[in-house]
Amino acid sequence: MAEWFRQRYHSAMLSIQEYAERAGISSQAVRKRILTGRLPARKVGREWVIADDVDTPRPQRPGRKLSTATFDELAAYLDGDTAGLHPDRLRRARERASLITRLGLPQIAEYARRPDLHVRRFRAGDADVAELRIDPRIALTGISHPDAEVYGASVDAYVSSATLDDIELFHMLDPASRREANVVLRAQDPPPRTRRLHIIADLLDDHRARSTAEAERLLDQLIEERGR
Repeated sequence: MAEWFRQRYHSAMLSIQEYAERAGISSQAVRKRILTGRLPARKVGREWVIADDVDTPRPQRPGRKLSTATFDELAAYLDGDTAGLHPDRLRRARERASLITRLGLPQIAEYARRPDLHVRRFRAGDADVAELRIDPRIALTGISHPDAEVYGASVDAYVSSATLDDIELFHMLDPASRREANVVLRAQDPPPRTRRLHIIADLLDDHRARSTAEAERLLDQLIEERGR
């Protein structure tokens, strides 16, 4: 019946799978948005269909990439911390937060493309990884953060550019490709207070299915809290 409905209305409707592929999220995430009322849809027979128009999430590329400072402000805003934000910057953070609520993970991926964030990838032995995780000079994020339910012998963290070389030498880190790396150090001055937006963005940078699924879970949790 769903196929008949789509043909009659000139294929102006998307199935859950088609919508998920276009939005860059999982089918499970689409179903959850439908059931919680965040995504308008109608049921035809036993299947849900979604309008192929403004409801389809398409990342809106900003005119320029966000700086690390602006990204940190947005992360603070999403956590409910607006202290010290100028009214104009508060308005911009509110607009960006609205886009994240509407468009989800693809929009976060766009905002996470910070030109002044320098990412270095390394390979290290298990003992060095264990020591690095408790180094006071780093701030864990992404797959390594306690809030992310992704476990493994790896490190993803923010560091200052002044300490990056010392950390590399002290923990015997060898430069590695994305595929081979089990240590990711993100140099930013000063390193941010790691908030949920940082964790979600850096989970997406991991590119593995389990990390993307965890990013979805944390974003759903964040949106639900903000909607209360």
